[in-house]
Amino acid sequence: MNMDLTISEKLRLVIKRKKLKMGEIAEKLGCSRQNLHKKFDKNTWTDESLKEVCEVIGVSYEIVFTDSQTGEKY
Repeated sequence: MNMDLTISEKLRLVIKRKKLKMGEIAEKLGCSRQNLHKKFDKNTWTDESLKEVCEVIGVSYEIVFTDSQTGEKY
């Protein structure tokens, strides 16, 4: 997967590959389809909202920070 994609673009690829519907995802998240589309369009993800949508679509994610001098991962 291309690393230059936004979080929303990556999520959309997963959703498309899993043949999921935005309306179904929104329903499971307890929000409207329009609000979910706005979040995707604006690419405004909090850690909590990202965890929730990932859980609904059946994927996990991780964020790793790597010290550029030592290579240590956080």
